[in-house]
Amino acid sequence: MDMSNGLQIWNAQAKQILSKTPICLTQDQRLKYFKDGYVSIPNAIPQPVLKQLQDKMYEYIELSKTVSREDKKMSSVFDLEPNHTKVGIYIFI
Repeated sequence: MDMSNGLQIWNAQAKQILSKTPICLTQDQRLKYFKDGYVSIPNAIPQPVLKQLQDKMYEYIELSKTVSREDKKMSSVFDLEPNHTKVGIYIFI
């Protein structure tokens, strides 16, 4: 698949964007984004908020282990894979 046209458009858009004065990101952050496809912004989310988000995520991960595709109430909360099953508890001795 020839992606050269898409790359040319991307480069033209990047040049246009980078020619403008930065508002939120530094010029180095913007350059990194166009070079690597992402930018990392340390401490963009305050630690207490990040902790709440992580706790909620882990809560949902644990809850998802108890849900089967047949459970219509909970399967509307989760996007389950076709082969998703409840997690069994295995004890190895």
